Amino acid sequence: MKTFDLTTKDGMEIAKKYFELTPVGMLFKIGKMIFDSDSVKKQGKTVEDLIKDGKEKGVDEMEIILDNKKGFHFDAPIDEGIKIDTVLGSDEKVRIRVKYK
Repeated sequence: MKTFDLTTKDGMEIAKKYFELTPVGMLFKIGKMIFDSDSVKKQGKTVEDLIKDGKEKGVDEMEIILDNKKGFHFDAPIDEGIKIDTVLGSDEKVRIRVKYK
């Protein structure tokens, strides 16, 4: 059995390094890269630009739909008539309606 002393800084570092080498640790790293991406900031800037352009061009009403899916999607047949389909992460849909006066 592997034992980790998480009450010390050195013990935490040893546990962290051990964890990084496992398949779960690798999935955690991949997940962190996905969720820490700056795509939300980019989408926010795009929405802001669309709203400003709509006003400048005299648009009466505008609807913007954002579909933000992040995470790990696994979809595989296991046996005849048996299939696993799962998502680890988030699936968010946002609808923004803008009415210009």
